Order: sequence, then C-alpha cells, then structure tokens
Amino acid sequence: MAGITPTDIVQMQQGTPKEWFYQTAKIADFVYKVTPKGDISAYRYIYNYSHILEEQLTLAGYRLAYVLNMIFD
Repeated sequence: MAGITPTDIVQMQQGTPKEWFYQTAKIADFVYKVTPKGDISAYRYIYNYSHILEEQLTLAGYRLAYVLNMIFD
C-alpha cells in the first residue's frame, strides 16, 4: 500500500482492538459468503482477495505498532 500518509496512519489506528476485531470479522464474513462452496483453487482465491489481504496486513502492522508504542512509551 504505497503512498500511505501520516493522516492515513492516524485513521488506521483509530478505534479499539475490539472494534478492529469486529471490522475484521465483517470482512472475513464477506469473503466467506462470496466464495463458492467447494472452491479450493488457492490461486483464484488469492487473485480475487489479495487486495483485501494486503489492506488487512497493512492495518494489522500499523495497529500493532500503535499498541506496542502505547505499552512501551
């Protein structure tokens, strides 16, 4: 996710871990609902949802950094 600004980072780190959990659960629910049953093609799955995976990993990294900075400030 190139081009992330400091404002973007602040927005990503807003909320609580509980809210982050529910946001992630909502996304996971969406992905499971739109994936056909029995679809075991990993390549197609990755192709269809790699942008979501990248966004979630980016969010997780910035949020983890935020939590660690709060703990070890």
